[in-house]
Amino acid sequence: MAVDDDEDLLNVYRACLSLYDEGIEGEGDSNPFDVFPGMLPEIDLATCSSGEAAIALIKKADEDNTPFDIAFIDIQMPPGIDGITTAEEIRKIDPDILLSFVTSFESIHPA
Repeated sequence: MAVDDDEDLLNVYRACLSLYDEGIEGEGDSNPFDVFPGMLPEIDLATCSSGEAAIALIKKADEDNTPFDIAFIDIQMPPGIDGITTAEEIRKIDPDILLSFVTSFESIHPA
């Protein structure tokens, strides 16, 4: 899962992970992700443009018993809840999910 209020950044996640899923075509059709054929997992990327949407999707995944493995979460997502609050709520629903914070800010001051 990728959570960011910037649609351009969500598109970057989609582009990067689609390269991983589909491989890269080019000279000789070599795919750098085929180093270990059959050993890399398939990626099913869900994207959300707000913390509230991410929490709702995590709840649904929990109800459907189809948890996410990891969530990349932007720290600042105005006008809704921020990434820290989003992560806290996600962790209440799914204590096993890996959380990775992403930000364009040079430093974040703890509350």
